Amino acid sequence: NKWQFPFLLLFLACFARGKEELKTRLAEASTEDEIVNGVNYGKIVKIGTQVWMMKSLASYVNSKGETVGLERGKGPGKNGENSYSDSLKACPSGWKLPTKADFEKLISSLSGKTASEQLTEITDTTGFGAVLTDGVADFISSEKDAENKNMAVALAIRKDKDPSISLGTKWTYANSGGLAHFSTRCIASTDFSLPLERDRDYYTDVKYKFKISMTNIVSVTWDFGGEASSSDKIAYYTFKNPGKTTITVKATFFGDRVVTDSRESWVIPNFGSQAETTLSISDLKVTKLADGASRNNGLHFTSGQSPVVPKLDGGAYILYSEKEGNKIKAISIDESGAVTGSTLDLGEGKIAHACATLNGLALLLKKADDNNYMAVKYFSKEGTLKYTRVICDNGENPTSINTQIKYYTNEGKLPFGFNAMFKPSHGRIAYGRGRLAVDFAHYNHFGLYDDGSRNDHTGNTIFTMDAESGDDLKYAVSWGASHSLTIRIFYDLKKFYSCSLGDMYPQNIKCFKFEGKEAKDEEDPVLKVKNRLETLSKEVIEDGYLPGNGAGKANGRLGGFVWLEKQGPVMAYGRKSGTGKGKDTASSTNEMAVLFLDEKLATTKKVSLKSTGNANVIQMTPYGQNLFVLYTTTTNVASDGYLKGPSAEDPISVMLVNKNGIIKEESLSSASYSSVDEIVTLKDGSVAWAYVTDSNELNLAFLKINGAVDSASSGKFVYKGAALDCSQAECPECHSTCDGYNPDSNDANGPGITKEDSSASKITSLSFLLGLLLLFQFWH
Repeated sequence: NKWQFPFLLLFLACFARGKEELKTRLAEASTEDEIVNGVNYGKIVKIGTQVWMMKSLASYVNSKGETVGLERGKGPGKNGENSYSDSLKACPSGWKLPTKADFEKLISSLSGKTASEQLTEITDTTGFGAVLTDGVADFISSEKDAENKNMAVALAIRKDKDPSISLGTKWTYANSGGLAHFSTRCIASTDFSLPLERDRDYYTDVKYKFKISMTNIVSVTWDFGGEASSSDKIAYYTFKNPGKTTITVKATFFGDRVVTDSRESWVIPNFGSQAETTLSISDLKVTKLADGASRNNGLHFTSGQSPVVPKLDGGAYILYSEKEGNKIKAISIDESGAVTGSTLDLGEGKIAHACATLNGLALLLKKADDNNYMAVKYFSKEGTLKYTRVICDNGENPTSINTQIKYYTNEGKLPFGFNAMFKPSHGRIAYGRGRLAVDFAHYNHFGLYDDGSRNDHTGNTIFTMDAESGDDLKYAVSWGASHSLTIRIFYDLKKFYSCSLGDMYPQNIKCFKFEGKEAKDEEDPVLKVKNRLETLSKEVIEDGYLPGNGAGKANGRLGGFVWLEKQGPVMAYGRKSGTGKGKDTASSTNEMAVLFLDEKLATTKKVSLKSTGNANVIQMTPYGQNLFVLYTTTTNVASDGYLKGPSAEDPISVMLVNKNGIIKEESLSSASYSSVDEIVTLKDGSVAWAYVTDSNELNLAFLKINGAVDSASSGKFVYKGAALDCSQAECPECHSTCDGYNPDSNDANGPGITKEDSSASKITSLSFLLGLLLLFQFWH
C-alpha cells in the first residue's frame, strides 16, 4: 500500500523525537563537560534531584603521582581487583563517592514499573549510562557493610539471568580472588571548597581577576569585603581600602547545587613601580640627617646600624641609635626624600632590623648593655609603644631556659636549638597578612662535653606572630643554617621568604619559604595549639660550595634577596675560590651573580655579573622592572685565604641589571653605604639607603624612580600576581580590556549549545521533516 511507507517514516521520526523527549523528562544532561583542575570528566546528568557523572572513573593519580586504574576488573590487584582505598579518594573537588542513601534515592527516582524497564533507564534513557560487563555492573559506595567491614555497600545491576537493580556488597581488599571488581562513579556534593586562589594578599589600585575554575556554573555572586559585589562569572575588581578583607562567593551549579565559600585576605597599598628604569648616578641625592649616630662597620654576626624602613603608605623611616646613650630615633622622609614631621623617640637599644605595618612600626632590637637579650617592640605611627615581645633573655652562658620563645615536638620535647638561647647576634623582620615574621641568629646551649666544657653553637630560628598583639606565635624553622652569618627576608603577598649564609652547615646559602599564619594540622602536645608552619628549605647555590671555616669566616657573600614583580624571588651573591673546613668543600669559582628562583627555590636563570672573587659587600633591590646593585671590591684577604670585612678603602660600584645581564655600571664616590643594612625600594619605586660616616654623621642616599611605564602595564593588570601585557601572548584569558577580546564569548552554535548537542537535535528535526515531505509526495 502506497500510504504505508510515508506513515511508517512519520512514525519512526516521531518515535525518535519522542525518545529524545523521554530522556529529557527522565533526566537533564549538562551542556558542558565537567572539568575540574584541568581534568575532563565528560558530561554530567541530573536524575531526580541528584547530579551524577555520566561515566565511571577510568583512573586517577594518587598522592605519589602514580596513575591507578579504576575500571571494573582492571585495578591494581593480582586478578584485576579494584582498590577501595583509591576509590574513596578518586572523586575530584565538588564530587564524592556515593553513600548507601544516595544509591537508594537513585533507585527510587527511576520511573519503570518492572526490573527490565528500570534497567533500560539505568543503562540508557536517564543518562546514568551503566556499562554492563557480561551482563553485570557494580558501583561501590563510601559505606562499609554493617556486618562485615571487609565489604562495602554497592549498587548491583544484573542483566545476565534475573534482571535486577539492588543494593549488595563487594569485597574491599586486594587479591580477593577476583571478588573485588567494581566501578567508581561520583555523585555531586555541596560539601567542598571552591577552587579560589587562597593564601595571598592584594594591592590597592590594581585590577584583579576573579574566576572559579570549574565548569557547569549557572550563576555566581561575588562580595569583595563589603566594598562591592558582582554577579559576573568572571569578575574584575580593584580594592580601595587597605586592611583585612573577606572575599565571599556564592555559586549555583548545574543541578541546582549551591555552594558558598569565602577566604580571608589582606589588602596593602600598591607598592613599587614597573618603570623601565635607567641608571644615572649623578641623580643620586645625598642628605645629611643627623650628627652623633652610632656606627657599625661589621659584616657578619652583628647588629644593624641605620636601616631605611619603607612605609606602606609612602615615604620611609630612617632609624638610628645615638652614639651617646643609645637612644633609638626614627626620622621620616616623604617620597621625594625630604624630611617630614618630627623625629620619634623609640627608647634605647641596638637596632637589628625593622619593618613598617599598616598601623605602626616593628623593631627587632637588642639591649644596649645586654648581648643576651632580643625582643620585638611594636610602636604606633606616632611612636607610642604598644607591646614588647621578648624573644630570648636567658642571661650569660645559660644552662636552662629563663625567658625565651618555645614550642614542642610531637614527642613533647623542645626542638633542636631551643634548649637555652643566648647571645642573639642579628636578624631580620618582615610584615605580611597582619603577621610579623622574624628570622634571627643566636647561640644555643646543647649541654656539656665529657671534659665539662660547654657545647654551644649558633644557628637561626624563624617564627611569626600577630603584628598588632605580639601573640599567636607560630614556628617555621628551629635551626636553619649553622652558622647563620647574614640574613635576608621578604614577603611576596603570599608567603615569607628568608635566606641565611652558612659557613659550615651548610657552606652555602640556605633559603626558606614559609607560611605566615595557617598552621599545619598538628597540635603542640604541651601548649595545646597548632603552631607549626609549612616550610620549604633549599640550599640555593646548586653548582658547588661557598667555602667557610665554621668560625664566622666565609668566601661567600649573601647580597640582596628580593621579590621582583613578574619574575619572583631574586638573590645576589658572591663567591671566592678556596677550601672550606670539615669536609671536601673546595671551590675554584670566582664570581658575583644573580639567581632568579622559582616558587620551589630552584634556579631558573643565573646571570653572571663579574668573574671576580673579591666582591665583599653586595646589596640589591628592585628599581622599576630592573635591579639596582651596589657592591664593593677588596684586596683585603686574610692569610688563610678568606675575605676580611669591609674597609673604607674598598671602591664602590653600582649597576643596573636585568635578566639579560648588566644594563649599565658606574663607580660611586659621592656616597658611602652601610655594610649591615640593606638598600630598599620605597612605595613609588625610588631607591634609598642610609649610612653613618667615620665622624658619626647620618646620611641618606636617595635615587628617585625614573623611566616610563609602558601603556600595556600602566594599569598593572594582574593575573597570578604578575602584571601582564595586553598582547595576550602570556595568557589569552588574562585581560578584559584588549580590543577584540571577550572572555565570556559563547560557542558559534549559540549560548549553552555544544556542537554535539546541536547536531543531535538537527538529526531528529531532519528525520521528522523528511517524513512530512514523503507523506506530502505520496498524498499527491
